Amino acid sequence: MPDTMTMKLEIRHGVDVGYFDSSLSVQNNMTHPDYPESKKGYPKDKTLEEMLVLAKDIEANIIIKAGKKAKWYLKHCPRHELDAEIEKRPRWKNSKNATMYIVEFEAESQQSSEVDSPESDGYSTPDELENDEEDSVPTVLTQQRTSHGCRDARQCFSDDQPIRHTIDEHSWMGTYVASENGIMHDGILYTGLSPLNQFTKAHYKSTRPDRVDNNNAWQECKCYVSGKWISTFNLPAI
Repeated sequence: MPDTMTMKLEIRHGVDVGYFDSSLSVQNNMTHPDYPESKKGYPKDKTLEEMLVLAKDIEANIIIKAGKKAKWYLKHCPRHELDAEIEKRPRWKNSKNATMYIVEFEAESQQSSEVDSPESDGYSTPDELENDEEDSVPTVLTQQRTSHGCRDARQCFSDDQPIRHTIDEHSWMGTYVASENGIMHDGILYTGLSPLNQFTKAHYKSTRPDRVDNNNAWQECKCYVSGKWISTFNLPAI
């Protein structure tokens, strides 16, 4: 992702916008010049990071992943109309497996004037979903860490908090769903006594079928806190 791109990102599950009852201000299935057939969707193997770059190129502010094995879609809806447009979505259009990413890109002029404090207005730093690492953890979190951090997901994570697991160079990014005590990734909710462990085991089964899926999920995962990715190994209870 380009180093100059900063943004705000909100994630919602099971919702979509557009189709027959939508406002004229809603742009459905926007086409990128590099993908002339993208009116019918973007390749399902694209990553979220790649879709964010494409969205910025064509001024889309809604990214839809229709399901784990489904395509991506880029749309635009004025932010103040979004909730109403979601409610208009026809009931026969099943969106339960969809993930909506609502993105607001910071103006380039604002980026250049605030380069020394990119988080001052709530915007995320460049590569927030990939490269903000533990060495920049806020001091308050570092001071609260113990030799054995929180191990109950209900006490460790907040609703819709991004969680990332990486195997070699392949990453899965999920979000914590507090009401279900589970981690949602590509339309699948991983639950159980340890939803984090179920999430990482599924990642190993998908990416590394040549090995067993046993792993130390709390040591291998990171979660997004205060603009940075930090290890889940020594998280304080919230």
